[in-house]
Amino acid sequence: MYIRYRGRTKYLSHGPSTFLNNACSRYRIGRLVRLIPDNGDPNPEKGAIKAFFNYRLPADADKARLEWLEIVEARHRLWTHISSPKKELIRSFLNLVNLEIVKRARPSSVFNFSSASIGNLFMTGYVSLLCTLLAMFT
Repeated sequence: MYIRYRGRTKYLSHGPSTFLNNACSRYRIGRLVRLIPDNGDPNPEKGAIKAFFNYRLPADADKARLEWLEIVEARHRLWTHISSPKKELIRSFLNLVNLEIVKRARPSSVFNFSSASIGNLFMTGYVSLLCTLLAMFT
């Protein structure tokens, strides 16, 4: 896959997945979430969003997978204080990740959600969308 950026063409040897892994390792969501102020703001939505992105799924693989599905379907308790417009925006990126996980699932190889960070999964969806857009317009 080739990406054109700032007048240069760069070859991504292993496609978008390599780009995603590199991008997510450099721009961890934890760094971004720390920017959300904790100054006693009366708005419960900020705190809910911060808790949402900082949340890690359980260590047990089966429980983690079920909890991931609850989050993607917006039935999880973490969504309680997040407004509908923000919820749908966040879910759109999580659904991109879920789609890629489902597309790559094989009987011999399934995604392990154990201790996965919801924020990092969100960033993976965001970067995936950017890769798709870059590929379309270059």
